[in-house]
Amino acid sequence: MAPGFIPLLICVDVEPDGRSHPEAKDGWRGVGPTSVLLEQFRKRFAAATGVAAKLNWFVRADPMIESVYGRPDYAIENHSETFARARSAGDSIGVHVHPYRRESGEWVQAFGDPEWVAVCVRSSIAAARRSFGSCDTFRFGDHWMGDSAISLVESLGVRFDLTLEPGRIGTIGPPGEKHTGEFPDTRLVPRVPYHPSRRDYRRPGRVLPRRITLFPVSTGEGIRRKNRLMPDDGSEGEIRFEPDPLPLDGKGLGACRVLWKSSCDAIDLRVDSPDGPLFCGGGARGEAATGAWVRYGTRFYLRSSVDGRTLAAKTVRSCTHDGRILNEANAFPLYARQGEACPLDLSMPPEGFASVLDECLERADVRHVQAVVRTDAGANEERARNMRDNLDLLVERAATVPLRAVTPHETHVMTERKTVSRLQPRRLVMQ
Repeated sequence: MAPGFIPLLICVDVEPDGRSHPEAKDGWRGVGPTSVLLEQFRKRFAAATGVAAKLNWFVRADPMIESVYGRPDYAIENHSETFARARSAGDSIGVHVHPYRRESGEWVQAFGDPEWVAVCVRSSIAAARRSFGSCDTFRFGDHWMGDSAISLVESLGVRFDLTLEPGRIGTIGPPGEKHTGEFPDTRLVPRVPYHPSRRDYRRPGRVLPRRITLFPVSTGEGIRRKNRLMPDDGSEGEIRFEPDPLPLDGKGLGACRVLWKSSCDAIDLRVDSPDGPLFCGGGARGEAATGAWVRYGTRFYLRSSVDGRTLAAKTVRSCTHDGRILNEANAFPLYARQGEACPLDLSMPPEGFASVLDECLERADVRHVQAVVRTDAGANEERARNMRDNLDLLVERAATVPLRAVTPHETHVMTERKTVSRLQPRRLVMQ
């Protein structure tokens, strides 16, 4: 693959619909619809880029699956067509591990028991290798990780881990689920692929780093960041929008009328910054219609055409498809608490997905984009609709941004010279 492209890694966690309370019958209904949406995306994305699109599958095969469904490879055997298509397309297939076990009649994630975590990791990788012959990609559940765990995963021949979510505060797990141990604070985890230190997997290793490469999930503040950075200003003029709030389509776009008044007889309206693209010009009062390019957070600046000073500035408010005012509570997944970065989840509302995606693409150090989704999204009407719309958005972005849907193996070749860990000669201190 030619250099200069941004690798796009789409991680698909194949797991039961009721993750913490799986059903023995019809417990994997989301796999089929999710697979259909992803295959449709694969074709459209390849057509848009001219390059075959590849996905990354992570299947549950841990002791909980064996306990409920009778065998650890239940999903692999019962969805063999899905995995056959994945293998023929050159997708990567790894494992997704949740260390659930029964305690007092309830399923508890025993992150605090290293021995049980090791049992789950070993049995999952062994089941995948029996089915596929190899397994060198890995994802823990709920962005959990630990130094002993990463050491074990590496020792078992895993080359790429795609678990970590930079910007998460940690300490507590998903609402409504029980667990032991703590979730990691990942606020200082790099956003680019790296070889971790042997002392702290959250840091790049400067000398003799681990061989395994960690690919962090793309995260961002998105809408929360825009709300904080763009307060309205109307010191010498006024800007209004109709409609307000602005309904957005499935791609997170909409059209509106912009109305203004000011103390100046000659003005111009600019977009996203005082010196941004010119939207229109006019007199002290006026209005103009936009095309369907306005998104959540688009900001208009009213400036004097005479001396260039800013007279007013206003940010577009948006609403969800069902009319709710868009904010971080309904644009971000529930598990992303206030103050945390939000992972790029394909099943999240399109407005939130678009804001996080664009924030990631705007970073000067962007080396890859990594999105995640659980197959149970396909069993939920709203989340399935979100997934479809967000996959459409990725196809649309690929027309203007050099995205390529690849596996970690391909990404490793493209980014290895740019990873943040390097061997430093003359220093033999273990990090």
